[in-house]
Amino acid sequence: LMKDAGLSLHGRKLRTFPSALPVFPLDRIYLRGFKVLKAHVLNKGPWKDVSDHAAFQAEAEYDWVPSPASKVL
Repeated sequence: LMKDAGLSLHGRKLRTFPSALPVFPLDRIYLRGFKVLKAHVLNKGPWKDVSDHAAFQAEAEYDWVPSPASKVL
């Protein structure tokens, strides 16, 4: 099952549009098999004027749990 990085960490989709004053949650980062550690919108400083959509960054770590069928022989 794919997870939305912003939704899984903050309980809501992160607002990315328009970049000058993000109001609408249009952009996503979807992950599977990872635990989201950080997720945030980059709409200040050098990121402010890059696009009409704000940049969206997520940090995650691999979240693998071995199943009984994946025994090492």
